[in-house]
Amino acid sequence: MRLFDRYLIRETIGPFLLALGVFTFVLAVRPMLEQAEMLLAKGVPIQTVLFLLLTLLPQALGVTLPMAFLAGLLMAFGRLSGDRETVAMLACGVNPLRLLRPALILGASAAGLTLYVMVDLLPDSNQKFREITAQFLRQTAESDIKPQTFYTGFPGKVLVIRNANPNGGWDGVFVADTSKPGKIAVVTAEHGRLALDKERLLVNIALDDVVNYVPSDEPGVFTVGAAKTNVLQVDPKSVFPDSQGPNRGLAEMTIAQLQAQRADKEARIAELEAKRAAETKPALRDNLAEQIRQISPHNEIMYFHQKFSFPVACLVFAVLAVPLGFHTRKEGKLGGLTVGLG
Repeated sequence: MRLFDRYLIRETIGPFLLALGVFTFVLAVRPMLEQAEMLLAKGVPIQTVLFLLLTLLPQALGVTLPMAFLAGLLMAFGRLSGDRETVAMLACGVNPLRLLRPALILGASAAGLTLYVMVDLLPDSNQKFREITAQFLRQTAESDIKPQTFYTGFPGKVLVIRNANPNGGWDGVFVADTSKPGKIAVVTAEHGRLALDKERLLVNIALDDVVNYVPSDEPGVFTVGAAKTNVLQVDPKSVFPDSQGPNRGLAEMTIAQLQAQRADKEARIAELEAKRAAETKPALRDNLAEQIRQISPHNEIMYFHQKFSFPVACLVFAVLAVPLGFHTRKEGKLGGLTVGLG
């Protein structure tokens, strides 16, 4: 590597790190504070909260790395123009296109770092955040239900308990199912607990020594029945906010997982298309067409392309930075940063 290349690279690294810190702070501080508030309210230890906030950084880095690279390169060019070094280069016969070489070297390095963040670091960090958050939410969901207090945190249900068992679970449970207006079903039980299936992300209220009061068609009349056990289903999102469970979402999937899910959806679409082509009833054909639209793999395709488009942006910015930043008028780092932000 020639002296000229090393000189421009050295001038760019400092502004790049400065811009990276500023951009990452601006983009990450708000969601990190919101998550920290939610976790601290749930009683999560401060050490765990700090670790979880670190796992959120790759979400911002995937965007801020290309931004900081462009701003850093333009700030370096601004410093060169501020000290009239660009004029000296032209006077010595240096072609401005000669700056493309160190710019592309830096762009390739930034692209490789961004690719690592998008392909490897981001999915695993997001998944780690979801798993740890779900673990603490499971631990605190049962403790949120206080004795002799109406609990309405589960959609379509009102829950009251007489006592909380120190070993886990509740004593004297009353549950009213309000999901069907005008037909409120009531369940009482001697004992109950919150049953959580980590693998399948299911939440149930498991009851023992149960008496069921099922409303009949006649208002105010109930059919009474006893049972040894009963299980009431609960919407998982009421326990795992925003589906923050152990299952991977699109943002947590690796390239192989995105491609596999895309292939599954495309196979399902092909199957439905074949059924639709053979169907003669217009209503059923419309129903199949709606199912096909709902199974669309566009989200998987978008996330797949996103993992490569952000790194490629670094190379595009390297090419753009030379005509934007190389000029003979006296400027400075602030001018380069302003152009980069624009």
